Amino acid sequence: FCTANEILALMKRYTGEQENEIIQLESIRSLITKYINPNDKEEVITQVLDAMELYSSNVALQKCACVLLRDEFKFLNSSEVKHRVVVATEAAMMNHKNEPVLLVEAVKLFCFMAYLDGYRRLIINEADSGNKIWSNVIEVTQQHIDHPDIQKWSCMFVALLADKEKTYQVPLMQMSIDSIVRSLKRPNQSIDTLALALSALQNLCQNQRNRITFQEMGVDTDIIFVMRQHPDNSRVQLAGCGALFYYVTHSLCLHSLLEVDGSIETILEAMDTHRYDYGVQMGAILLLLQLSGDDTAIKKQLIDMNAIKRLNKVVRKHEGAARDLAKHAIRNILDVEFE
Repeated sequence: FCTANEILALMKRYTGEQENEIIQLESIRSLITKYINPNDKEEVITQVLDAMELYSSNVALQKCACVLLRDEFKFLNSSEVKHRVVVATEAAMMNHKNEPVLLVEAVKLFCFMAYLDGYRRLIINEADSGNKIWSNVIEVTQQHIDHPDIQKWSCMFVALLADKEKTYQVPLMQMSIDSIVRSLKRPNQSIDTLALALSALQNLCQNQRNRITFQEMGVDTDIIFVMRQHPDNSRVQLAGCGALFYYVTHSLCLHSLLEVDGSIETILEAMDTHRYDYGVQMGAILLLLQLSGDDTAIKKQLIDMNAIKRLNKVVRKHEGAARDLAKHAIRNILDVEFE
């Protein structure tokens, strides 16, 4: 029943000695559920960071601290305190690389930081800023390939950081791509992780160099395989169509996808299965438009596979952008039929 201020006073009173470790741990655990006055937040977080440094070997304390820091980080004003949060979280992650429960909370906190523009830039520019957050997240992800929550949050981390305008360090980007593809290929992977992995691929495919890398790795085959394995899941179908949309903007990748067995059928089946899902319909239509382009052979193939029938259903069942895009796709494809 203590208030946050009373807990803070307790932490200040019982610190500096090894026997006070349990008091610090339970105080941080209690703070997670307490209201902290905005004027006191930085003082409280500073005390928590002091405890993290002093009791760095205590896994439970580090994990609870990461949970609390994730909740309070956005309310901090001091750049010095924020920097200490980054350093403390990174240290907790790397000092306990064999503690998956702690690693999950650390990667979650870095995901939250990746939402914030300033910290997103700091993480991306790790060669300039001196931090190794991105590299370290990928390292622990590869080390715990069988841990579903680490895989899930790592995929979200990469999806948030992927930037089509940024030229990443080649080794770092290759590590990220390898990690995402391994998550995608892992047997019995959770739907959440698959959808996030596909979202990460979608964002990574906005960079032309990454598209060629994916083509060389045969990622288009993996995407189609996952979509065929989970035909009823709209998140997987939408993210899969999104990843393929950016992937096929490179002509080499487009022809590579068409060589994948069942690729077009998978896209058309997504339209059939999720005929009332506006997002999936939009994703599939945009992908069909990208596929057809000015290629007469592809347009004839789409006609033979009843793509026009599917598109006409969208025109009847949906309004707005989906209907307009479906009409545009029909006109684009039928240019071949009436030559």
